[in-house]
Amino acid sequence: MKLLIVVIMSGFLDSKTQIIDAIITQEGKRQLASGQMQIKFATYTDGGSFYQKSIVSGSEDSSVRLYLEAASLPQDQITFEADDSGKLLPFKNAQESIQVVAGNILSGTTFITSSVVSLAGTLLESSLNSFQKQTIIGTKDPFFDEVNFVLGQDNINFTITDNSPISVQADQEINVNLAESLFSDIRLSRLPNYKFLPPVNKAISGEVIGSQLGSFTNPREQDEATIISRIKDNLNKAENSQLMTKINFIEGSRENNIFGQFFERGFNNIKKLDVIDFGEISMKENKANRVFFAGKLVIDDNGMPTFLNIFTLIFE
Repeated sequence: MKLLIVVIMSGFLDSKTQIIDAIITQEGKRQLASGQMQIKFATYTDGGSFYQKSIVSGSEDSSVRLYLEAASLPQDQITFEADDSGKLLPFKNAQESIQVVAGNILSGTTFITSSVVSLAGTLLESSLNSFQKQTIIGTKDPFFDEVNFVLGQDNINFTITDNSPISVQADQEINVNLAESLFSDIRLSRLPNYKFLPPVNKAISGEVIGSQLGSFTNPREQDEATIISRIKDNLNKAENSQLMTKINFIEGSRENNIFGQFFERGFNNIKKLDVIDFGEISMKENKANRVFFAGKLVIDDNGMPTFLNIFTLIFE
């Protein structure tokens, strides 16, 4: 799953006609040029508005004033985008002279080889700061008092040893060429582009689908029920081995809309992890839980993409 946000700034050309002067950010232009731009959501902001109080009406009529044309600002880029190798595309901190170029962190014009952890944290915080600077217009829920987002804990630490989380030494290493490619990975089995669709003849009158052209073997060799059972077994084993940590959402909105990004910090670079949305599965007490897989996408010697799962998120 790739989260895509493209910010479009707009303004009014004059005070009489409501013609929107919309421009696309630099990131939006890049995605448009590569054919990847998809507008999913729209928000409105009054960050460029001017309010003047009035004794009679409370505020002066803003329609009689002219405004400047829309302009692209540094805080317009909220999310980090990555290429197919996971390297972050150019991103500049709007508050400080810290930026990412080809996955490497720069301070000014110097590549950073030390103190990457603190600088990466500052860089990632800029995403939230840019979002807050959007001053997005919203409606407060009069029947819901909670307006903050509070987690039960802010940090999670896992101890990796020679015996944990993988105890058998033979299973601690894997050759990428022997791993399941994306086309046979069970984590992608629910996505339309990765479903098993053997070619069929054109349906004739009275038939729902046409007859198969031949005998084709499903590369996964498992149906949906078996795949879900395998995933549930793996999750239960992780919980029983105390390799699972639960985080409680103490405060949030009524809708509990969550936006998240996952990164790996290296010695002098930072990469964005890929996320697969497997969808909902029924876990304990038949409760529907949303499952996400976070990991890396690598290419084997045959040029086939392979997903290496690092950790799993379950939203109850």
